[in-house]
Amino acid sequence: IPPRIGMVLGALDLSVVSEALLGSAFPRLRLWALRRIELTLKGQGFNGSIEGLLWQCLRDAHVEIRQAAATLLWQWHPQKNDALLLRVIEALEAPPLDAPIALVHFLRHLQVPEERIRSVLQQIEAQRPTECPLCKRTLTHGERGTHLQAE
Repeated sequence: IPPRIGMVLGALDLSVVSEALLGSAFPRLRLWALRRIELTLKGQGFNGSIEGLLWQCLRDAHVEIRQAAATLLWQWHPQKNDALLLRVIEALEAPPLDAPIALVHFLRHLQVPEERIRSVLQQIEAQRPTECPLCKRTLTHGERGTHLQAE
């Protein structure tokens, strides 16, 4: 953020700044909103309204904004459990996307232990839909083995 703009944004209420900048068609302005959220996190800590803004940023089409929001959410959230990690991953992979995200690399960037990465990715894979090669029924990967044995 240019220094003068940063001074103005810093003087305004976070919700006003976020509403204005996150609604912009320009990714640079949405990134400015995210930087303002980050500064507020550093000064005031994590709270429900900031969490809501970060989830909003996680729905952005721009991959850089999504990843930065996911990083902030993971770093500052008081409950770093598998449920939160799964929600973050699902949000990162949800449309609209301007580019795919390398999940394993990103999770390593968040300093998630390797065993936890494997476990969470297995959980995600078990929930992903697939098609039975025999009957063409839609199943999750977790259901596929049982279904094929029964068919």
